[in-house]
Amino acid sequence: MTQEEKLQLLKQANIKVEGDLVLEKHVDYEIGYIEEGGIGFQVNNISEPAEHRQHKNGNHSNAQRHLNDTFTYKYLSRRDGRLRLVKLYQTLISEKCGWLDEDVTPDIWCALFQGEPKAFTMKWRGTQQHLYYLFKTLIGRGLIDKPNGVGQWEIIGSHFVNQQSRPFTCWNGQKDPIKAQKTISQLADILDISKPLPGEDD
Repeated sequence: MTQEEKLQLLKQANIKVEGDLVLEKHVDYEIGYIEEGGIGFQVNNISEPAEHRQHKNGNHSNAQRHLNDTFTYKYLSRRDGRLRLVKLYQTLISEKCGWLDEDVTPDIWCALFQGEPKAFTMKWRGTQQHLYYLFKTLIGRGLIDKPNGVGQWEIIGSHFVNQQSRPFTCWNGQKDPIKAQKTISQLADILDISKPLPGEDD
């Protein structure tokens, strides 16, 4: 390729040339170094190809949608479905348990199990280990479900904050509690329609 052809190529790429210096230009791809003509140039702030930007934007949209996803309580359509969710809520905010902040309303708590995307947060006053094992138990016993393609900790992490109003992290590093397993199993029983609600006659 002749010198003139190379300069014509640069001109077609809308790259401004002054003497031996090529100024900065936004292009989709970087052109490295042309050896024969002695003309070298560097391109800064290279923009990504459109298809890459679209792919990234799509992933961001999916991630944002996942943050608003909620669980589905399988028996909510039953007559006592909401009653059981409210009973669990009342137990969690009670003085005896105290794991859920008292500022959380029954409607916000129940919204977590509606199976419809919603954005809200709740303050959890118990340990992260308690929160982890409670939802691990509810899912493991088939009492609640989650949308396909969404991790259970993504949902919990987007709707619960700690006592300092900060998000919980490191879900995969959590372990089952030793002392609280029986208590959490009893909490899960509240959503189990095969068992009577606490306070009801068998």
